[in-house]
Amino acid sequence: MSSIDTLSDWLEDHKSKPLLIQKEEQGDLDRVMIQLTGVDYRPQQEGGDEYTNGSSLVLRGEGVVLTDAEQTPLPGGVFEIPLEGLKKVETDGPRALLQTERGVYHIMENP
Repeated sequence: MSSIDTLSDWLEDHKSKPLLIQKEEQGDLDRVMIQLTGVDYRPQQEGGDEYTNGSSLVLRGEGVVLTDAEQTPLPGGVFEIPLEGLKKVETDGPRALLQTERGVYHIMENP
């Protein structure tokens, strides 16, 4: 089973559960809370920009982007995880980790 399949299976097992996603990228920390309703794999696409044309996992559900000052709705009810340069995937009970050349994603159950 590929590491993407492992993560997809973990996410499928966590549908209908609230998840907290922390993305560390280029010194920035972004946090998103999402009530996961679906997971899709999007293959690499031609055109577009460098960040969005590679393959990705698309997480669907109601959610909010958390900042120090406020909570804003998750745009389009979608959180996309680019998979280009995938280095590592780990799943362990209530937590998952995905590392790419760009950043690290910590995904965990949010009670």
